[in-house]
Amino acid sequence: MKHLSDQELMRIVQAGDPSPASEIYDRYSTKIYNLAYRFLRNAQLAEDATQDVFVKMLKHASSFNNDARLLTWLFTITANWCRDHMRRWEHDVEDQIRARPVSSVLVSLGVGMILGFILRDRLK
Repeated sequence: MKHLSDQELMRIVQAGDPSPASEIYDRYSTKIYNLAYRFLRNAQLAEDATQDVFVKMLKHASSFNNDARLLTWLFTITANWCRDHMRRWEHDVEDQIRARPVSSVLVSLGVGMILGFILRDRLK
């Protein structure tokens, strides 16, 4: 399958055959991982994102427009995954801040992060 273009591989996937996924993974997993790592600054989360992106690619293959570049579509899925993760993480941190005494929050999260949340709220 190495000789097939991205569009040809995706047409096969869209027809219900997931076998080209390994070739697509081989072509683009490093680029997906690097993008996720730049967003998240965490190797394990970047690996999780990479795996999830390819699962989403298979699950939502029918929404891929064969006139578009596959890498652009995969980058969009990756960026959305990372943004969603960061939103969930931010909400978790805010919940922890509200639920715990200020002194324990400062110790566990660091003063800089807390000041960032305070400044962000004041600028809204």
